[in-house]
Amino acid sequence: ADSPGGTGASDTSDDPNDSTDTDNNGDGEPDDPTDTTLPENPSMSLTKVGVINDGGDGLQAGDTIDYTFTVVNTGNVSLSNVVVNDPLLGGVVAGPASGDTDADTELDVTETWIYTASYTITQADIDAGVITNSATVVADSPGGTGASDTSDDPNDSTDTDNNGDGEPDDPTDTTLPQDSAISITKALLPASDGNYDTVGEVIMYEIIVTNTGNVTLMNVNITDANADPGSVTPSNIPVLLPGESVTVSAAHTITQADLDAGSVTNTAVATGEDPNGDIVSDESDDPNNPADVDNNGDGEPDDPTVTGIPQEFSISITKAADEPLDGSYDSIGEVITYTMIVTNTSTVTLSNIVISDPNADAGSITPSVIATLAPGESVTVTAEHTITQEDLLAGEVVNVATATGETPGGMVVGDESDDPNDPTDVDNNGDGEPDDPTVTDIGVADVTIYDGITPDGDGDNDQLIIGGIENFPNNTLRIYNRWGVLVYETRGYGQNNNFFRGISEGRVTV
Repeated sequence: ADSPGGTGASDTSDDPNDSTDTDNNGDGEPDDPTDTTLPENPSMSLTKVGVINDGGDGLQAGDTIDYTFTVVNTGNVSLSNVVVNDPLLGGVVAGPASGDTDADTELDVTETWIYTASYTITQADIDAGVITNSATVVADSPGGTGASDTSDDPNDSTDTDNNGDGEPDDPTDTTLPQDSAISITKALLPASDGNYDTVGEVIMYEIIVTNTGNVTLMNVNITDANADPGSVTPSNIPVLLPGESVTVSAAHTITQADLDAGSVTNTAVATGEDPNGDIVSDESDDPNNPADVDNNGDGEPDDPTVTGIPQEFSISITKAADEPLDGSYDSIGEVITYTMIVTNTSTVTLSNIVISDPNADAGSITPSVIATLAPGESVTVTAEHTITQEDLLAGEVVNVATATGETPGGMVVGDESDDPNDPTDVDNNGDGEPDDPTVTDIGVADVTIYDGITPDGDGDNDQLIIGGIENFPNNTLRIYNRWGVLVYETRGYGQNNNFFRGISEGRVTV
């Protein structure tokens, strides 16, 4: 200020709240400057968001998660030496990728920096189903107190303050889609001789089990109800990684029931456990069957593996006449006994085998019906024929039996009998095997006339016996006395007990 004397006056201000009272300008009074302290509030915020990049072909190990880290200066002072750290990504995250518009390496108040980084997904991550992770950010402030924050997932609405800094810091949870699936195929291996067609022959199969999902499967079991016990090898796979395949072998020994059916139908089943303890399974598909029917509705083919077994249908019967006890068949009423052998010459079981013989005595075929006959099995059947007058006149008995049976499919097969003692082996019915009829020669017994009788009632020679006359029922007998007088005449002598007992039936009874 000016003074009247022109010298003027001046002073430098003093802060009355400053007790140091320093005389900075040497005027004899304190002139401490007024210091107004501005409160430093260094603060920053970090968010972390993950986006799965699976290439559009489904999640699998080797795909990536693209992470975006957003750092914001939420305080009132610029921050320097900003460092984002993420243990999942190996430590310090390089950047920022964008946001540092003035390129002064300081994060100014309200300024936002963006960091980006990628993480390669492992199989263990997919098996776990989620990746849970937090990042941190630290920076220096002018006042030296610095600032830091733990990342928050902005898509997590829980907004939990895990580190007690007054703002949410929920970890970033990236859910990994899981697909638990398994596939099994079962193919027939070729028979060494070209066909599976014999009981006891072993059918071999190749089974391939594949993990078609994106999670690891454990305790994978392969079962096959129609396989021989213990033939499924291996029957258990402890661990099966996604995309991994294991080849399994199995065997089935052909039974007679298989031959009767004409095929073996076979389905294997694979079951496994995913990391969540859920069970996945699949029924086998025959890769050589183009039908690709989805029998169990799981969205993929599961045609059973069907092995065709060639079948042969035939039956054979032989018929031989037993030797007569007295050396020849030569009398009416004498019984010819036949032995027939019925054999199943098919490869399948035959049922309801019926043996018929129109020339056999009624009811004499034993057995006339055979319930079942296994391939190669034979049954002996007997039959009888009582010699008639016609047989004697013909001089022989010609006899043909027939055997018929049903295949498992209901087809009837048959054969006419063959005489095993006839070497001509003519195939009369064109079935490819001999069927000569059984011919039994009939001899004629000698007729013996006994010309003496003693009709005295003692039971010995009381009537006239003519041996063999019964074989000629149409005979006529006349007896004359020594003078030529007819004393007895009858037709069919020896029939109905009409024997001559020494009593004349002529003009004079003698």
